Amino acid sequence: YLLADAGYDVWMGNARGNTFSKKHLTLSTSSVEFWDFSWHEMGIYDLPAEIDYILGETGQSDLFYVGHSMGTTMFYVLQSERPQYSNKIRHMISLAPIAYMGHVTNLIADIGAYSPVVKIVVGGLEWLGVGELFASNAFTTWVMDLACKDGSITQGMCMNAMFAFIGYDPVEVNKTMLPVILAHTPAGASTKSVLHYAQEIST
Repeated sequence: YLLADAGYDVWMGNARGNTFSKKHLTLSTSSVEFWDFSWHEMGIYDLPAEIDYILGETGQSDLFYVGHSMGTTMFYVLQSERPQYSNKIRHMISLAPIAYMGHVTNLIADIGAYSPVVKIVVGGLEWLGVGELFASNAFTTWVMDLACKDGSITQGMCMNAMFAFIGYDPVEVNKTMLPVILAHTPAGASTKSVLHYAQEIST
């Protein structure tokens, strides 16, 4: 927003399957086929489509890319699998990058380290037709707002739940920002993306 306010041309993409990216020409989000993707597919199909669209609309030959979390993983896949896109990226900035998962310290990663367990549980969910994990809906948003708002006696529990995913670091979290952060988190991901990250943790 600061860049846009300063006059830069800013385009914001979304990872496939999150709250703001669930439309498809023929498939419904209730179908298993819709969720048959990981961040690998997002890196080799979705990012090139976004980059080409932006460059086509702006008439520019290259752009700056700022990726956050899975947005960085998708970019690394793009550069590994489709290196011809290197000349379309002037500079890439990785925020909270996810590449190597061996040193991740949080509860989810600790569970992920036991990859066979994760593969059985998450793979079982996928087999049962559960294509989406960590979905956001009106109920979860209401609970998060009620439990995590500033001054709530349960705000500490919200922080601990968040730390299970991002790692324990209370000094780096502004508690008053929790309602804003958790109003958009979780945003949903495909089961396959979670399995793919679990694979990275175990190998």
